Amino acid sequence: MAPPESESPATSRRPPLRLAVPAAAFLLLALCVGLPPEVHPWSRAACQVLAAVASLALSPWALGRRPAPPGSGWLLPLLPLALASLLLAGCRARAVDAAADALMLLLAGALGAALAQDERALRAIGALLIAAACAVSSQAVLQRHVTYPAQAAAVRAAGGPLAHDIAGRLEEGRPSGPFTLPAALGGFLALALPQVLVLARGASGRAPRLGARAALPLLAYALYTTRSLGALLAAGVGFLIVLPPLARRRRALVVPLLLASILGGGALFLHERRIRLADASGGDPLSQRLGNWRAASRMIEDHPLFGAGPGSFGTICTRYLGPGMNEARFAHDSYLQAAAEWGLWILLPLGALLVAFARALRARGPVAAGDGGARLAALAGGGSFLAHNLGDFTAYLPGVALPAALLLGIGLAPRAAKGGAVERGAPGRRGRWEAAAALAVVAAVALHAFGAARSRGALELAQERALQGDLERALEAGRAAAAARPGDPDPPAFVAQLILAHGIDDPLRRPEGERAASRALALDPDAAILHYTRALYHLRAGEAAQAFRETYAAHLLYPLKPLYRAAAPAAAGERR
Repeated sequence: MAPPESESPATSRRPPLRLAVPAAAFLLLALCVGLPPEVHPWSRAACQVLAAVASLALSPWALGRRPAPPGSGWLLPLLPLALASLLLAGCRARAVDAAADALMLLLAGALGAALAQDERALRAIGALLIAAACAVSSQAVLQRHVTYPAQAAAVRAAGGPLAHDIAGRLEEGRPSGPFTLPAALGGFLALALPQVLVLARGASGRAPRLGARAALPLLAYALYTTRSLGALLAAGVGFLIVLPPLARRRRALVVPLLLASILGGGALFLHERRIRLADASGGDPLSQRLGNWRAASRMIEDHPLFGAGPGSFGTICTRYLGPGMNEARFAHDSYLQAAAEWGLWILLPLGALLVAFARALRARGPVAAGDGGARLAALAGGGSFLAHNLGDFTAYLPGVALPAALLLGIGLAPRAAKGGAVERGAPGRRGRWEAAAALAVVAAVALHAFGAARSRGALELAQERALQGDLERALEAGRAAAAARPGDPDPPAFVAQLILAHGIDDPLRRPEGERAASRALALDPDAAILHYTRALYHLRAGEAAQAFRETYAAHLLYPLKPLYRAAAPAAAGERR
């Protein structure tokens, strides 16, 4: 006897996930653009929790009989290696933060893979990405022609020791939109431009095609204003992926013109930026970037197996700086930085990702496919992101990395067999254990996200109050930040340095500053500035030997800094 229509496989195979998966993806994308997680701590927490909860809801390999997402077989064998990298890190809090961000990207990729099974949702997410790109492009144009010139004039009128440098940076006119850097804005636009190209040619209606063609010059001009060489090259990679199907008959003409435009624009950007930065600070951006890569390579040589510690590049790289090299939080090559922080084993999943991308690129279909070319556009956007991170660090900026992970999940997801997905069944004992483990992961992510956001928000408030001169309330907020996350070295470091600057002569505050300095140093013993902060407290207490010892430790961790070198013995150079 045939089952009732309401219980047939055709109607039971895709329950509430049909709405839950697109809703989670849309909300994640809206948060990344409206409130970039690298800028807003609570947005970062919301993205982490949303990705974890959504992935639990769409985890059919745990709750039913559907196959696991692509690449999930890599996770279990690599977990012991990841755990070893975390445990061996010098600063545990930064390592956990880096691991939480990496997990968030993996879950966003799984969300994109689930989204890829719904053609209408694919078209909707592409339209939302284009709308977001138009919004940030409009903001960038406004910054370039209205906001930045007005701010530069106000800064020059106000004067001050840094007025010339700040006004010069504003007058350079490189907008960042809602993101932190022009390169981040350029990287986000490189994700969206393939969507615009595909929609401009392959949309079924006239209105979407006209809208996409109108959006194309806006996004292209906003990308030009960023003057980001990496973003321009990344956009070129995306164009090369989508253009051959779009202009097959004129490919011999279109591709060379595109390559010439990319190379010419890249040479212009590089020449212009080298002149500007050399005039402003005497630094050459190309040589500084090569120095970042050299420092990362030396870190890999010294820590090949499990890395120097996730999230530690900005702290550890000071040991490897030489003349002409600059201190930086990022290596300007996400692959090099990942290997330097996590160890060479991280190249296994990264290599698997690149191999999967190459296979998907080789098997790409025409734009006239049933999804309207949405998968091809997603693959092109993901390819631009992978190329961009060869010379930049947008993988460490969730506002760009999360949309890119969604697109990569869409582009790399296997196509569902004709006739629908595999029917779900009741979870067995193994499924229940996997679901319990997934719930535990969600709970751990939520606890970490809440604590980190609360601490970071309090610390930002403390910094604002300190700039306003409200010492007492700044200390109160700093203490609250430390209490919200006891393992984070930044709040006690802030308290110690604030008391050192404004309350060192107060007999009631100085002991608190000493305790905070010791606490921060214990949590992050590889930070040279924390050793020097502790040395200043020793010096104030008349403990010359202890002060010398901590200053010498700071010198070993940052040999190039003159402030630490002044008090170091002559033998320090021989030790180095």
